[in-house]
Amino acid sequence: AEHAVNTLSAVLKFKEQTEIHIRTTYGKRSSSAILLVHKLLKNPFVNVEQAKEICHLSYKAANDLIKKMCDDGLLMALTKQSRNRIFVFDQYLKLFINEGE
Repeated sequence: AEHAVNTLSAVLKFKEQTEIHIRTTYGKRSSSAILLVHKLLKNPFVNVEQAKEICHLSYKAANDLIKKMCDDGLLMALTKQSRNRIFVFDQYLKLFINEGE
């Protein structure tokens, strides 16, 4: 039970810090980025096409948003190909892995 409480506390803190970072550094893209983060908290894997649908953006805008999130260390590419790339909300998943140690 303590493990679950610690993990939940870490997740809530991470969510809050991530939202603050996005609000202060993403400018006009902040609302789309926060919307994507909320979806990533439920399913930490995404591709550009899914981000496009979730955020109601053009493909280019969704791709640019994912690139910024990768540059900021929020997302990490799981696949190396240039098309149909899959990204993971890496720092979020690590909260669950580190809590289990």
